[in-house]
Amino acid sequence: MGFKILYDQWGGMVRSVESSPGDDREVVVTTTQDADRILRANSRDADVDQSGRHFRHVARVPMVIVQQAIREGWHRDKAKWRAWLNDPDNRAFRIWQGRV
Repeated sequence: MGFKILYDQWGGMVRSVESSPGDDREVVVTTTQDADRILRANSRDADVDQSGRHFRHVARVPMVIVQQAIREGWHRDKAKWRAWLNDPDNRAFRIWQGRV
């Protein structure tokens, strides 16, 4: 008999553990995050004039993406983050729309 346990819920993230039906020895940990708050904040902050600033607020990235980067081994690779941030598919997570 399979099971599913919700073990953490904080800041829009939900973590759960579940097993396959018939095999309780193998489990899958799932993390989901509602990114709506991040996307709304990014949209609001994109209207702030950052011209002339030495440092710019470039993006807000959901924690599930940071965790993915850690799992895949590119969380400390500036070039990979730059590529991720400049990818048009990730535009919604950007605040400053210039090229990183």
